[in-house]
Amino acid sequence: MGNSAPTVGAITVNNGADIYLTPCANTTVTCDVIVTDADGYEDINTSSLMGIFYSSDYSNEQDSDNRSIHYSNNSCTGSGGSGTTMNVVCNFTVDYYAMNGTWSCGIRATDYGGEIGSNLSNSTMDSLAAVSLNATQVQFGTGLSPGDNTSANPQTLMVTNC
Repeated sequence: MGNSAPTVGAITVNNGADIYLTPCANTTVTCDVIVTDADGYEDINTSSLMGIFYSSDYSNEQDSDNRSIHYSNNSCTGSGGSGTTMNVVCNFTVDYYAMNGTWSCGIRATDYGGEIGSNLSNSTMDSLAAVSLNATQVQFGTGLSPGDNTSANPQTLMVTNC
């Protein structure tokens, strides 16, 4: 009997929900899957678990990492092995300026016999438009009514596009 390649099941991206980025911060996107190996879960080489997360509108699996459209994780985690199955989780720290649209998550598993299994799943990255400003810097004064002119005391406000 020969060595069987691992099978990567259906990947769940972000618990099945659309991905909403966080203004001016990073968002963790999680891809998880059950990997099956007919030779037993102990045959899955956990140090070889790899994941990719990329914009399928602007990139592909083979592209280099680019924080707007492509992320790699060479240290995905395998846990909870039993019988022939193991849960695999890959986390990706996505920047707030990542492109919106369709994103693909791919997970690859290799067993100790050198056989490889992989799979892809799509998700939606929603668009984000955000600016940051420090409104505490603006002193509006007191006793103002709508339409009052405050040009005698001009204020400067720093607006950051994020």
